[in-house]
Amino acid sequence: MSIKQKLQDFQLLIKEDRKTQVIVGGVVLFFLVWMIMPNPRPHRRPITKLHQTIPENPDSGAMGAEEAYKDLITAFSKQLEQLNEQTKKQQQELQENRENMKQYEARTAEIFKKILERIEETEAAPAGYMPPGEDNYNPGEPVDWQDPSQEPAASYGGDVPPAFDENALDTFGSLEDQEPVPPAPPEPGRVVYIGPGDSVRFKLLAGVDAPTDGTPYPVVLKTIGPIKGPDGSTLPVGEAHIMAAAQGSIANARALFRLTTMSIRLPNSGRRKTVSIDGWVVGEDGIRGMEGILIDPLGKAIAGTMMVGGLGALGDGIAKSQSRQTAGFDGTVVENLTGNVPVYTAGKMLASGAESWANLLKERLKNMPAHVRIYSGREATAVFSKPVTIPDLYDELEDEDSGVVFTSLD
Repeated sequence: MSIKQKLQDFQLLIKEDRKTQVIVGGVVLFFLVWMIMPNPRPHRRPITKLHQTIPENPDSGAMGAEEAYKDLITAFSKQLEQLNEQTKKQQQELQENRENMKQYEARTAEIFKKILERIEETEAAPAGYMPPGEDNYNPGEPVDWQDPSQEPAASYGGDVPPAFDENALDTFGSLEDQEPVPPAPPEPGRVVYIGPGDSVRFKLLAGVDAPTDGTPYPVVLKTIGPIKGPDGSTLPVGEAHIMAAAQGSIANARALFRLTTMSIRLPNSGRRKTVSIDGWVVGEDGIRGMEGILIDPLGKAIAGTMMVGGLGALGDGIAKSQSRQTAGFDGTVVENLTGNVPVYTAGKMLASGAESWANLLKERLKNMPAHVRIYSGREATAVFSKPVTIPDLYDELEDEDSGVVFTSLD
């Protein structure tokens, strides 16, 4: 690479990278301060401020207490007026509620009085009384329905009602009707069954960056063989797709998978079926999970912390070499400038920038958890942990005559 290309890359890095901008700016500022810095004879200049004593005004305390007392009296008077107004409003509302209650009781008593009068009028009506609007009603003479010797008058449309039997049962329809025969239950369909412990080989369709902080990472798997069961039984499912959730393990640099959904295509009709599944993945080495590459930003964070700590210590050293700290009688620490002002300023700037950089690194490290990377194309084995049934697949495999069917439920 030529020197010109390196310079162009460095200029681009200065424009895009904030860390590089801070470092270059600090270096340039340090050299500028160093170049313009005079070289006088050593002298001592205190930078502390003189303590100024403020004379106390003996009347200020009394005036302040009097004003506070007046304000307190004013505020208390306002609150008392508000309470009086609220009390008056509540008394008015209570009086209104009492009047409304009295009116409600009066209306209720009038209604009950009218109801009682209507009941008394009904009880006092003669036997042949006909209510208005009922021309065909003829109650006739009272009849004892329990006495079979008496027959009621035909006043209900011409037919004499039968004698009333309180122990008789009401009938609905004819007693000779037979109960309908229930239809025969439909024959149960045959479905394909995948049991716990069955396995299938698959291939990763996309790479995996499984985080180690517990966040699930979606993964798509493609089956590359039939599902294998006990006694050498197999179930051809074609190139079915399996959705899984991956999580990284920082202890052994492996990605752990949990199966969630499987999507298959029926071989004869071409319809799609999606079933919920559960299980895990066994890697090429026969251990649960797949081995990957652990990508941990901890090393870079440590290097950056060391660099920031060195810059901060350098800035503090430069600032302290140009000043001196003394302790007063009251325990306060006073820093006196004894050296060059630009050098002291440059040291303080360098220490402050290093501290800000360290805080930025801490926040960035929280949002950069370690993860396990696995590239696409690798093959492994998926193991089912719960039973799964797939309807309609048995019949289509039987029509296609594609081999031995795995297991069916009749």
